[in-house]
Amino acid sequence: MVGNYQRKTNRVVPPADTMIEAASAVKNTENPVSIRKAGRDLNVHCEPLERYCRKVSDEELAVGSSQVRLGYKKARRVFDEQKNLM
Repeated sequence: MVGNYQRKTNRVVPPADTMIEAASAVKNTENPVSIRKAGRDLNVHCEPLERYCRKVSDEELAVGSSQVRLGYKKARRVFDEQKNLM
């Protein structure tokens, strides 16, 4: 059993505004930047940034907000959050 586990890194959950900015730099049609360079410049790991760029659409980047969820999924549950609160 794990008693008092403390996460040693915080690379799993980057800030949403930073991810949008990095994805915009990568998907820019006029002057695109590589995923690794955008990650290095904005201090975001390249693997989550690559997954995010695959999922997010160009329209969401133009607006500046995204419905794509960052980080890991929650454990499988029988009901969603709203039904659990009832």
